[in-house]
Amino acid sequence: MTTQNIQAKKLHIGVKYCGGCNSTYDRAGILVRLQWEYPGLWVTPAQATETYDIVLLLQGCSRNCANGQGLTARYGTVNVANEEDYEQLCRKIDDVMMHGSETTAHD
Repeated sequence: MTTQNIQAKKLHIGVKYCGGCNSTYDRAGILVRLQWEYPGLWVTPAQATETYDIVLLLQGCSRNCANGQGLTARYGTVNVANEEDYEQLCRKIDDVMMHGSETTAHD
């Protein structure tokens, strides 16, 4: 996993939250941790009118209510439904920072 010592290039992360009715972990804490470990990220609420490098679907539980419909991401969408899923997000960011990606995802 990347630590705070590796500078993130200016990746644009669009975040879409679920409604938060059944949160089983600290979703805001995931974003705090993300921005601490990758200080160069540009993190904004996801909107259909923007194109992001990565779309982050930040779920509160395993129901996965938030979807990426209408959102565009150059390097794909990552679904985080618990704290363990954070590692998947880090791997995606690390991969894009190191190698870029050959796919464009439209969810």
